[in-house]
Amino acid sequence: MPSSMTRQGVQRTFKACAVLSLALLSASAFAKDGGTWESGEDVYAKVCGYCHDVGVGPAIKGRHLTPGYISAWVRHGWGAMPSFSAAFIDDKALQDVADYLSKSAAPQK
Repeated sequence: MPSSMTRQGVQRTFKACAVLSLALLSASAFAKDGGTWESGEDVYAKVCGYCHDVGVGPAIKGRHLTPGYISAWVRHGWGAMPSFSAAFIDDKALQDVADYLSKSAAPQK
């Protein structure tokens, strides 16, 4: 059986889809009035952290990924990582979250 079809892989994908569905349904609650984000940290906490802080997606804080790399993943997605269009995360907010993540420290264990 391919590794992506293991029970754990299926469970992780299901969790990611469930969390993402809830996040997308309430997307307007994430941004401030007028549809703007407060900061890159705000975007991360309200969108990315739902998967990347709980083990559904890989840990991305403290990896010093480049802003361009992060932006490409966010816009195009890959595997269980969905793509996020500019209608959901505008270009400035994406740049802010990419800058935040590229400079972030690894979480304390």
